[in-house]
Amino acid sequence: MIVGCWTVLAVTRESSRSEKSDAKNAEGAARCRQLRTHHHTPPSSTLLNPMARFTYQPQPHFAGYTLAGVRRFVPTLGVWGLGAGAAVTLLLSSTPLFKKDVLLKVPLLSNYFEDKTPASDKPF
Repeated sequence: MIVGCWTVLAVTRESSRSEKSDAKNAEGAARCRQLRTHHHTPPSSTLLNPMARFTYQPQPHFAGYTLAGVRRFVPTLGVWGLGAGAAVTLLLSSTPLFKKDVLLKVPLLSNYFEDKTPASDKPF
């Protein structure tokens, strides 16, 4: 078997060794010599190893979370955040402090939450 530019022979019985495997080894050795004499990168069709070469690069992370991992959860967290904000707004809309500090400062909601009751009709 040819691996890179090295010939690796499996330990087998002499009778199972064929001329075909010897021819392949000789052909592979010739290709290795040919590749070594060229000073440029050979085309992919002449490479001996058809497998892709993987390079491992460290991924940047913060507290163990990578950018790809966080990106998967952004839509889900956005929906849950919107739902939580709507629930807080609904539950606190009758509270005077929340109404004055938050709801009256939102441009589209300020007219709806503005108190239009005359002062004479307010008991306190």
